[in-house]
Amino acid sequence: MSEKNLPGESENSFATEQTKTLEVLNNSGLGEYVEDIGSKYNLSTFEQLSGLPIPLTLISTIKTTMETSEGVKKHFYTLTEAIKDESTALEIPFCIVGRTALNENNTGLLQFDRLTFLFTDFDELKQTSVSYNPEKLGMVVANIRKGSSENTLILGHTHPITTPEVQENLLTTKIDAELKSTYGIKEPGLNLSLQDIYQLVYLREHLEEDIRLILAVIMYNGDKALVEIKDNKLARLVE
Repeated sequence: MSEKNLPGESENSFATEQTKTLEVLNNSGLGEYVEDIGSKYNLSTFEQLSGLPIPLTLISTIKTTMETSEGVKKHFYTLTEAIKDESTALEIPFCIVGRTALNENNTGLLQFDRLTFLFTDFDELKQTSVSYNPEKLGMVVANIRKGSSENTLILGHTHPITTPEVQENLLTTKIDAELKSTYGIKEPGLNLSLQDIYQLVYLREHLEEDIRLILAVIMYNGDKALVEIKDNKLARLVE
């Protein structure tokens, strides 16, 4: 829910993608929201804003037909069960390789084929931040680049339930009730974050255009958020 470490980041890319992230949010109609929360809580830098919750209801939706393999369904179930238990409530990185095609009605069909976990040591996973193993992610991307029928990369992580002690330090908890009601901000773990959007922007800038990129976040209540960038705006995929 806070820092997301991505492979290949540098100081120059930080600045460029941070600016691009704010541009995408503004184009998506979220500029006023970011400004309201930022000014209210004196969040003047990108790092300070990174934990800003992004309510799903503020992101425009696109109806999408989705098909999920049995293997991926089992992983979704296992992840959801793990992150709603405080003893295993961690941000777990993964990716899914899939396909985007036309169905019989000539509308978009998104298929989830195979899930790969992007960590090497479970004991190093944290509750409010996530890191992606660059070698594992690189191998997945390389396989897509080989020209297989799989042309879609879904990069994801989990948003686990958090203890009251952890919640005390989160920006989401500090936002007052009136602003939460106005913008539809939910409790910690049930929103996206500005840093999640940065993650999506960063990878979109560094992947070939013919590879479709989707951000996936599995939340501890069982909800799944699927977001991509279309026409320099955020779009949330729903069935």
